[in-house]
Amino acid sequence: MPVTKRLRLPWLLVMGICLLQFQQLAVAEGDRWGFSLILGGHLPDISPLDQGLYQSPLVGDATVLLREGGQTTGGDTQIVDTNDAEIIPFRYDNQIKAERIGNSGAFELAWHPNERHALIFGFGSWEKTSLNVTSGNLPLQQFFVKNVVDSERRGRISYTEYTFGWRYDFFRGKRIHAYSRVSLHELFDIDYREDYVYRFTETPIPDLLGVRRDLVTTAQTAALFSAQLGMGVEWMIRDWLSLGLEAGYLLSERDIQLRDVKVFNDFADNDQIDRSGLPGRPQTNGRLGYLLPNTTSEQLRDPDLRDNFYRQINLR
Repeated sequence: MPVTKRLRLPWLLVMGICLLQFQQLAVAEGDRWGFSLILGGHLPDISPLDQGLYQSPLVGDATVLLREGGQTTGGDTQIVDTNDAEIIPFRYDNQIKAERIGNSGAFELAWHPNERHALIFGFGSWEKTSLNVTSGNLPLQQFFVKNVVDSERRGRISYTEYTFGWRYDFFRGKRIHAYSRVSLHELFDIDYREDYVYRFTETPIPDLLGVRRDLVTTAQTAALFSAQLGMGVEWMIRDWLSLGLEAGYLLSERDIQLRDVKVFNDFADNDQIDRSGLPGRPQTNGRLGYLLPNTTSEQLRDPDLRDNFYRQINLR
């Protein structure tokens, strides 16, 4: 599957467990209200993250010390640095493994005008976090090979949603009810955040032991409308309490991109490391893009050509 495949938000609802579904009888016969607490999981197709951004390395150039010659005073009494150093390319890989299922939670109100039909009003949220930890070499302050860092990379995507739908009970036994549902969803507050942490565990510079450097990327997007088809069953524990299991397929109506991209880091100037190839960065159009995994630092030295080595992340 190519890394340029779009991220689909047909979020497949693997399991929705309706906990403590209460139903209160109204004055009119068959007319009642219900309240449901829902816990479950979504299984999305997130290939542009799993096969794209999460496979992207950190690449760039760093100044590395070849020979330490110290300092001397020149003829004009100025201090002259006699160290021998060169600029070399570097690459650091920390690839996040695919962890597809994210947790979801919601509550719903349902109005039942009769035994078969119900109108549903809901509010919920979904979140998925992926994490990988590894060790490797990272140049810093003119040292490279002996700089060993423990790296933690964490990616998190989440959204909140409103729901409006219709439910139809096509089977009603004494204790078991089976139903279908159609619902419209507005997904909003769609946020992405990635944290990249480097902790120095071995280094020839004693002052760097235990030091960490952080790289944070955030992005978000506007609201997205979608529709869902689903089916479920519920077991009536009491006339007013049931336990349910539901599955559904959610499909969005258009493509969107993550925007409002911000990149934060606490690398210092004296670290002497140029991070020209960030795993994720804003493109010239302001949208979040990910670095193609095989890109080298030499290809990124021209800022005007860097967008050629990034691919936009599309959600659908």
